[in-house]
Amino acid sequence: MKKYYKLLLVLLIAFLVSIVKVDAYELTYSDGLLCNIAKKPVGDYLYCYLGIKNNGVAINENNCKVTGVFNTQEDNEIIADYNFEKYSFLIDDRFIPNNVYQLLKINIDCNNAEKGVIDIKDYPNKTNKSIFIQPSAIIKSVKDTENRKYYFNDEKITFEMITTKSNLENIKVTLAKTLSGGRKEVVLDAKKVSGNNYEMDLSKVLEKDDIGYYSIDVIEFTVDGTTYRYSGLNKDEEDNNCYKLGYIYSYPIIPRVLNSISIDKTEAKLNEKVELNLKLGTKVTSAQLKLKNKETGKTISSSIKDIDSNPYFTIPYSTPIGEYIIDTLTIKTKQSLSNYSSDFTFVYYFSKDAYVKGEYNIINEYDHSIKIEKDDDTIKSELLELNNGDINDEIITNIKKINEPIEINVDASDNSKIKKVLFESIKGTDKKLNISYNDNIWTFKGKNISNPKDIDVKIKTIDASKNEDISKKVKDAVIIEFANNGTLPGKSNIKLYSDNTISKTIKNKNINIYHYDEETKKFELVDTNIKLNKEGYYEIELSHNSKYVITTNEIETKYLVGSSDIPIVLIIIIIVTILLVVGIVVLLILKKKKNKKEEVKVEEVNQEEITQEKVVNETPLVDTEEVKEETNEKGE
Repeated sequence: MKKYYKLLLVLLIAFLVSIVKVDAYELTYSDGLLCNIAKKPVGDYLYCYLGIKNNGVAINENNCKVTGVFNTQEDNEIIADYNFEKYSFLIDDRFIPNNVYQLLKINIDCNNAEKGVIDIKDYPNKTNKSIFIQPSAIIKSVKDTENRKYYFNDEKITFEMITTKSNLENIKVTLAKTLSGGRKEVVLDAKKVSGNNYEMDLSKVLEKDDIGYYSIDVIEFTVDGTTYRYSGLNKDEEDNNCYKLGYIYSYPIIPRVLNSISIDKTEAKLNEKVELNLKLGTKVTSAQLKLKNKETGKTISSSIKDIDSNPYFTIPYSTPIGEYIIDTLTIKTKQSLSNYSSDFTFVYYFSKDAYVKGEYNIINEYDHSIKIEKDDDTIKSELLELNNGDINDEIITNIKKINEPIEINVDASDNSKIKKVLFESIKGTDKKLNISYNDNIWTFKGKNISNPKDIDVKIKTIDASKNEDISKKVKDAVIIEFANNGTLPGKSNIKLYSDNTISKTIKNKNINIYHYDEETKKFELVDTNIKLNKEGYYEIELSHNSKYVITTNEIETKYLVGSSDIPIVLIIIIIVTILLVVGIVVLLILKKKKNKKEEVKVEEVNQEEITQEKVVNETPLVDTEEVKEETNEKGE
């Protein structure tokens, strides 16, 4: 009988398996967003990343048709086709404006496979937003008609709006600065210039030194008395009357830094000052002029001095004679961004042939040549300007001939390696050597030179948060990485420029500087409370180059050179352990002594017993019968 029951059970299971349909379709991700837009106008696409697999294999438009089942609050279903290429459903005319819809199910029909249904309820971790349907959008897209690399902040920007209506009125465009470090919004009136082209005037709202990337944040206008609002950054999610722009345009906005430049001279001698007619549109921190030899193509660099009053540059004494033209002008500005300052570099090219495309590289054609001639070998100025790459034996010899104090400025922009002979030429004298590289300035005094040698004046600044070991021990710090020069030719005063890395991290506060030993992972304090001077430099004195750290904080004593590597807890444990061991040893000694005393006492007791026994054994024995007889006689 039991056999029949078993057979019946097997047949029942086989029947159930045959009638139960196993759904092999599934969403590849069980959690996260399904459809990420809360509102959409009719005619637009609703982005929904489905990622459907059939038995572990992803399906596509080539072998499967997918539709989504949407419903309203009134349970009216709409079945929309899924576009695999756009990962979205088209919101067509069947979707009723001002109604809320939600994706409920996904129908799948694949070739040579069973049809399937995925119920969104089976994925409770999926965030399935309700979609508010808006009327058809008036603005389809916004185009930059000029598509330029940048715009000056005193210009007008022309853009095109692809619209379904042409009677737009009271158009206002909100631009938002998207550069890191802060957010700034400006509102501009846009005026129609032709067709669907509109114009906004930046000079009406932007400051003359404003800089950064501005994006279209909001466009607002009225049509037939109704106000429409379009957001480029998908703001106002709760405002169902706010539409989303299909594409966000960013406009690089820069100040008109250089207005004009000219040179009156056509001839100049080596080491001669040449005045510049320089008109700037904003305040700058530094500027450098580069001249190019017309015959050889070789360039020379010279920093522009007294930019704000009487700008001039000096023909470097190391310049090969010949005819030169102005090649480039590099200007640096510093702008405030939120709670720190940031450097911006503008490079002006004076010929189209020399122009190199870059973020803020600008063509400003100016055709002027200047003939540079040699005077004689006598250096007549108290200041000598040199390009490091052009220093030769003749120049070194002439420097050694100078008996009076002189200041030597060396531009190392194109060559950071300073030769030993330059330090030898000033050793033991009152001459001073200033070497500039990437806005940092090294100063050596001849009296301090004791060890002439070749050095590299490169300096690299790194946010300390990028170093795993250092960031654990100090916050708000910058690593100052010098070339591996070891001991310098002599003590050097280094003017460390507060560049973008330093400015953003230190925020112009006073700093402490530490030497970081990469072998021991320890810090050694070099100097404290160093202030930022008005030129934007921190001045430090060093005799050795390796890795240093500057910070607004004090590094804990346990991380400093000389501190113990053993944690205090471990020290306490060791001390307690030693005390316990000593205690145990003392107890063992005392116990041993006690045991000895007890052994002595036992031995004494044993000896006494032996003695008593001996006494008893030596006493003469008395005959009992004799005693009895003696007693009887006395009785008688």
